[in-house]
Amino acid sequence: MGVVGAWIGRIYMKAQLSAKREMSNAKAPVLGHLGAAMADLTSIRAYGAEDAMVRESLARIDEYTRSARMVYNLNSWVSVRVDALGALFAAALAAYLVYGPERHRAANIGLSLTMAVAFSFCGGQQSVDSYIKIEQEPKPNESGIPTACWPASGDLRVENLSARYSPNGPEVLHGLSFHIKSGERVGIVGRTGSGKSSLTLSLLRCIPTEGRVYLDGMLTSEIDLDASRSRVTIIPQIPEFLSGTLRRNLDPFEEHDDATLSSSSILRDCFLCKKTRKRVGHA
Repeated sequence: MGVVGAWIGRIYMKAQLSAKREMSNAKAPVLGHLGAAMADLTSIRAYGAEDAMVRESLARIDEYTRSARMVYNLNSWVSVRVDALGALFAAALAAYLVYGPERHRAANIGLSLTMAVAFSFCGGQQSVDSYIKIEQEPKPNESGIPTACWPASGDLRVENLSARYSPNGPEVLHGLSFHIKSGERVGIVGRTGSGKSSLTLSLLRCIPTEGRVYLDGMLTSEIDLDASRSRVTIIPQIPEFLSGTLRRNLDPFEEHDDATLSSSSILRDCFLCKKTRKRVGHA
């Protein structure tokens, strides 16, 4: 029975990896198209492009549903077989305990059957094991912490950068190389799903990357992750309403005092100096 279970699990794992990869790749276009449609809803109605957007959306949903249905069918396939193995094992054990040559106490029989039935639910252990084996990000170390003034100029040089969302997934960035000098402002233009957000994630090492990225002359792969991400600021393209006080949002880690925050250029640029001068620390 153990050999049969291992054989079923081996078949399932081989098919599941490919099916889940296809489902993950098909999910991003659906969400990207939905986000773009919601953002440009006025323009779509103005140009009468509703039918084209609906057709494109249905095509992407069909592509995702095809792969998602395969994943669900695989889960049902393995569940039926694991349950059947568990039921067969429990039935065989019950027959042996009742009709076997040895006599057993009722308490022992009940405990044995309970543990045998629990064999059918061992599939959840696989999920726990997969979470345990997730690769962890490197822990902070003093050797990778840059100087306090880094980055001072903001010079960014990228050499042959490639990125993917999973170690075995397809590349979303292919051999990018560019140099942004200090003080320059660069805009990245492209349609939804072209890799703009992926480039940002790769610069912060949020996804697996290949190549070299230099910020202020330092190779970012050798810099501590916490230090690197705490020194780089990202302003999302979608505004969000954040709860809490103004001070909490300006200094979430409480690294500065009220005097430093009140004299910062951030409040002046946002025209909040007069409103916060008397009530620093309150929203």
